[in-house]
Amino acid sequence: MGEAKKPTTPITRTFQEAITGGRGDSYLLLLEGANHFSVSHPKDYTTGRPFLDLEATQPEAELRNLIAEAISLFIDAHVRNQTTVLEGLNQILASNNSLIASFEQK
Repeated sequence: MGEAKKPTTPITRTFQEAITGGRGDSYLLLLEGANHFSVSHPKDYTTGRPFLDLEATQPEAELRNLIAEAISLFIDAHVRNQTTVLEGLNQILASNNSLIASFEQK
């Protein structure tokens, strides 16, 4: 599949080309097998759009747990300025977790 045909190409390009780096607080985390609704449980049918999305190919509870952990640690590290959790966040994101398709920071 060519780079232009990947569904993640627009978000990857935005991160790489439009977001200024250098502060270490910009992250791009792409999850393997997730979809737009992986973050919600139960599925939110009020949008009228879940049928347009692909099915998740990884266990959704595991995806939600990873999303919640990453967001929580990010908030603690970069919003609450708890620098001690920054190492934990970076360790999780740089790990060999099969749910993480890719991770970039700048």
